[in-house]
Amino acid sequence: MVVAGIGEWARRVRELRVQFGWPIMSGVTAKEMLAENEFSLEGVEVGEWDRTTIYFLDANQDREAAHRWNIANEIRRSRFNRARQDIGIHAQECDWNL
Repeated sequence: MVVAGIGEWARRVRELRVQFGWPIMSGVTAKEMLAENEFSLEGVEVGEWDRTTIYFLDANQDREAAHRWNIANEIRRSRFNRARQDIGIHAQECDWNL
């Protein structure tokens, strides 16, 4: 299924960028930035990129950003957070102002 492949590709790019801290740009993002006159990488010809092109903006991985994302993800998935969300849902159902 083609649609599933596109979603899988986007997920992998997002994982590299967010979960692993690689400063990357996909061909889709670069072309969108070029169309809005926001692309500012000198010497890079975006016209030849397709959606599967990945450009590393820096050779160094941002391990601190990846670590922060992983901590935030653990908190988001924790039981405490789920319980807090459940309370918020019940408060909305009962029209409570918390």
